[in-house]
Amino acid sequence: MNSLGQIIPLASIKRIVGNEVNCCRLIESYAKSPRYEQRKRSGSKKVLENPWLQLAEQSWSVSEFRDHLYKLCISDSGKYVKDSEGFVGANKTKTLTFSSVIDDHIKRLEDLEKKLLDLKKKFGITNKKDICMPDNFSNEVVKPTMRQNLKHQVSSPQHESALLEVARLSIVHTVEREIVQVKSNLSELAMLNAFKNSETHILLPTLKHRKGSDFYLFDSCKNEISGLDIKTSRWPKFLEKECLDRESVERDPESLLIKLYENQGEERFSDKARLILVLPPAGEKLSLNNYYEQFLNTYNIEFTYKKTSKKYNVEGCKIIFL
Repeated sequence: MNSLGQIIPLASIKRIVGNEVNCCRLIESYAKSPRYEQRKRSGSKKVLENPWLQLAEQSWSVSEFRDHLYKLCISDSGKYVKDSEGFVGANKTKTLTFSSVIDDHIKRLEDLEKKLLDLKKKFGITNKKDICMPDNFSNEVVKPTMRQNLKHQVSSPQHESALLEVARLSIVHTVEREIVQVKSNLSELAMLNAFKNSETHILLPTLKHRKGSDFYLFDSCKNEISGLDIKTSRWPKFLEKECLDRESVERDPESLLIKLYENQGEERFSDKARLILVLPPAGEKLSLNNYYEQFLNTYNIEFTYKKTSKKYNVEGCKIIFL
């Protein structure tokens, strides 16, 4: 039996599905199949009342489980559709596929990027870079403005003008954050699309975005899953300072991996193997190609963490240029 035909353990299903609500969604999706109805009629009352036992009774193969996860992720209530403005309403009349949801995300990204340019033009913002890093708006924009006003004891009109500027920057930064989220979703969708027919590297997504692993790999030898520690990185600022373009960086992925590990923030520091997804430079489009081929490459690196000067060795790192 190949890996796709193996029965996936209930413990692995629980790790991916997460909670009983998602478990019920999975069963509801599967309930439309004749095979489920046949098993349901022969099932005990105890099994029918317990969603986890119902899953255990299905004896799902890896292939069946993957198919249902992928289907749910791009359904009307799926994590790549439900939270995306306009997608559900626009898609009520058509069957959702990876290609159609990817196309919708590309269109959404184009609309947001145009909206960002229009806002910057309207507010007279000439800087092509983002207003600030994610989650740093308060520290990098709001607080410095308040300190300046207090320090120089500005008049009420000047204070109001400064606050209006903060409000304008906030509007722009909100769109920037939307763009990053759509790009992140788009890269995940492209990965799932690239892996959906693989018989050797079986990628299993969670049903909702959550802290920790959003993807798991099924290990056919151990008959268990392992979480992928995925980190999505913007195009690093240090590459701009070094005047390195995308083409030259992609020719030497190991060097970039080392620098990314060296420049980690303290909150998300890790000396474990990660799959790092690197977004393209500002203004450049996602490639959406050869994700699977890039994934097959693995790197063993040694790095010195800049904040502690401590050395680390990491085996099994992966990097994908989006």
